[in-house]
Amino acid sequence: MGFLIPTLLAFILSSCGVCIFHDAGKAGCEPLVSSLIFLFGVFLLLWDLRLFPSSLRTLVQMAALIMHFLLATFCMEHIMNDFWFPLEASMIAFLPKVADYEACVLKQFGWKSPGMLRFLKSDISHVMASYAMSLFFLVTMLHATRLIDLRLLRCGRDVFIEDIMRKMRRSWRKFVKKWTKRAMKFQNSECNICDEAGPSRSRKGYR
Repeated sequence: MGFLIPTLLAFILSSCGVCIFHDAGKAGCEPLVSSLIFLFGVFLLLWDLRLFPSSLRTLVQMAALIMHFLLATFCMEHIMNDFWFPLEASMIAFLPKVADYEACVLKQFGWKSPGMLRFLKSDISHVMASYAMSLFFLVTMLHATRLIDLRLLRCGRDVFIEDIMRKMRRSWRKFVKKWTKRAMKFQNSECNICDEAGPSRSRKGYR
């Protein structure tokens, strides 16, 4: 697993439209919810990965966090701008072309265009296509990162939900254990500093 905090910070910046490595979009054009769904899937993927090589893992903690944040931000910006947005635009442009082609074929046989073809040209179909693609990617990332196991659906809905709840409880215990350990380590370091400063103060007072 990667670092949560720098990856989450990169996700927040990207969802707000703040770009560091890529040109920002048009002002006032907020991303659709479908784009945020896709971006959340990218966040899960980057969180599951170690973005920097093993040779850089010997860095101090703060340097490693900064490195992970920069790499996560770089990946999110380019995935959104160079993959998702062109894919979404191509899908939106593809649906009316399919409708026009089918309408031409039906017209040659003297048939009228059904309502489905007119629906493919509507804005609602474009929004539905965008949501379908983003939700498909999100579910794929949830399965790829082992947050859910779609194979358990063959065993029934109850087994699938119970597996998700079990993984959530286990992740929460790991999270609490990790931060409790860090808090105790920080507290012990402060105690050591106080213990080292105490004798020096007493010697100064004695003098």
